[in-house]
Amino acid sequence: MAEIVAPQNVNNPGQDPRWLGFINSPGGMMPPGGMGWGYRPYLTTSDTQVYRNKDQFANDARDAARANPFGRSALRVTTDAIIGKELTLFLAPDAKALGVTQDEAEAWAEMVEQLWNSAANSPACHFDAQRKQTFSGLMRTAYQEYYTGGECLGSFKWKQSSNGQRTCVYLIASERLSDPHGVMDYTGKRRMGVERDSEGAPLAYHIRQKHPNDSLLFGPPDKMQWWRIPRQNQWGRWNIIHYYEQDRVDMTRGLSAFTTALLPMRLLDDYNKTELESAALRATYAAVIESELDYDKAMGVIGSEYANAVKGNPLFDFTMRMMADNATFYRGQDLHFGKSKVSHLLPNEELKMVQGNNGHSILKDFNQSQLQILASALGVAYESLTKDYSSTNYSGARAALYDVWRSYEVQREGFIRNFAWPIFINWLEEMVALRGVIPMLGSQNFYDRVDALTYGTFETWAKPRLDPHHETNADIALYKAGALTLRDLTRTDGNLDWRKTLRARAQEKAEMDRLGLKPEDIDWDILPEVQKAEAAQTAAERPAGSGSGPQ
Repeated sequence: MAEIVAPQNVNNPGQDPRWLGFINSPGGMMPPGGMGWGYRPYLTTSDTQVYRNKDQFANDARDAARANPFGRSALRVTTDAIIGKELTLFLAPDAKALGVTQDEAEAWAEMVEQLWNSAANSPACHFDAQRKQTFSGLMRTAYQEYYTGGECLGSFKWKQSSNGQRTCVYLIASERLSDPHGVMDYTGKRRMGVERDSEGAPLAYHIRQKHPNDSLLFGPPDKMQWWRIPRQNQWGRWNIIHYYEQDRVDMTRGLSAFTTALLPMRLLDDYNKTELESAALRATYAAVIESELDYDKAMGVIGSEYANAVKGNPLFDFTMRMMADNATFYRGQDLHFGKSKVSHLLPNEELKMVQGNNGHSILKDFNQSQLQILASALGVAYESLTKDYSSTNYSGARAALYDVWRSYEVQREGFIRNFAWPIFINWLEEMVALRGVIPMLGSQNFYDRVDALTYGTFETWAKPRLDPHHETNADIALYKAGALTLRDLTRTDGNLDWRKTLRARAQEKAEMDRLGLKPEDIDWDILPEVQKAEAAQTAAERPAGSGSGPQ
């Protein structure tokens, strides 16, 4: 172990040349000579770390999500869990803050939800500036961009659609958010294309007009021009939405969630390729001819002393002549037994079959351990990542589901609140304040009560059921006890609208009455109880002493 030498100037060690060299090096904050082994990370800020690694991490993560089967599986599973089949608006305006009754607030919210959901799910794709995806599809694309690249970026456009609305979103590749002409701002106001105030709040975004690589294939040549877009306009309407995970304080841009998974993913891929090559070698057979000729001595002469060997060396001449004669002899062989060829060897020679070593492979154990590490790094359950449920029992699957679903809920809330919800706020502003399609709730100004008006969230499907029978009975017990609502129950089974569910049941009941059907005609499980109740009522209506009839 290297000896640790103290600085010459104890009172001011920073003046010692050895410490100056250490402090200025990127190796880490360790005394000269070192106190440990391996990689030593150095002290840095969050933005310095992002600036140095962001592009490379994003490129590696997107490649892994596209080409690696487990990376693709993790992306698909996580996106399906966070966004789901469809994002449904749930609005609950604050009636007290708006000065209206609760009934008025609920009626207004139901009207807004119906208008939003019809526009969001329309195949005309009103919310997509490119008119390619519905609102839920747009959010899936944005979340996938965030999951692989570490951030997602969108710009609001004012573009008329077929239903009359103009609010729509244009998703932007995060590589276009950058410093103009690659020139850093050393005053600290702008970092990686984002202008900030003195506390670090984003004020404006510098967006390159074209992706850096687009001109290579699609032209025309990139003129390297940037747009400066304020985050919000002068009255507060969103112009840019930018979402990333705030892992450390004072972060301006985000890093990919794939970062910790890249190394185990590559190790697993390399090991599998090596095992495939080894299996191919084990399946290969080779035939060799064993001879009494001292081949090592002959090759030693040929290889190490070739220059002298060619100058009349008897051993070299003898070897070469013998190999040539043997080759001529074997080429002349043409003996067959049926369809099999028979080789006639020279005296003292033997034909030997050689096969690669078929040793015990630890591929399955290695894959399982690496995939468990990979699932932990990607934030998904091992069973969901590998689609292997053969070794999972009910208790283990339930624990894994509860653990990973908590993370999904947190990620969903962050994404919805910071990326999806501003889209709804801008749309509602257009409908209420700018175009007057929806009447204002209450007598106040829209901009003064926007927070009270837009209290709510987007809902998608809830945690899946591992045991539908028992879990449904448990939910019904909680519902009867008042711990769950009908909205909670309908959200669990496919994110249904509880109001539509009640209306549908009322229509079913009315149709049953019209047809003269009773509940026991539909559900035969309750028929015995109905028969018992009818028998008891008949017995109670009989006159006293009339008997019970023949036995």
